[in-house]
Amino acid sequence: PLAVEQGKLSNVRTEVSYVEDEEAKYGEAGSLRVDVIWEDEKSKTLKIYELKTGAAKLTERRVDRTLDREYMKTEWESVTVMELNPWRHLLK
Repeated sequence: PLAVEQGKLSNVRTEVSYVEDEEAKYGEAGSLRVDVIWEDEKSKTLKIYELKTGAAKLTERRVDRTLDREYMKTEWESVTVMELNPWRHLLK
């Protein structure tokens, strides 16, 4: 479930950057940025959402790079990476 704390979703984070296996400053050279992370500690589930626009697509290589973080491998029993592209249907 989503936890609301002071008007914010306490278990949802946006634009989180990683260098190697550590969180980093936004835009740090060599970092990998994740658009949205939803952490459900009760079920040990991590959901990652990548926003894509236009014809851009989430690639298998990008998913592999994201899942290769130690944090993704050891802290969670289930990890899902999903593309969000609410405009793709308009491209037809």
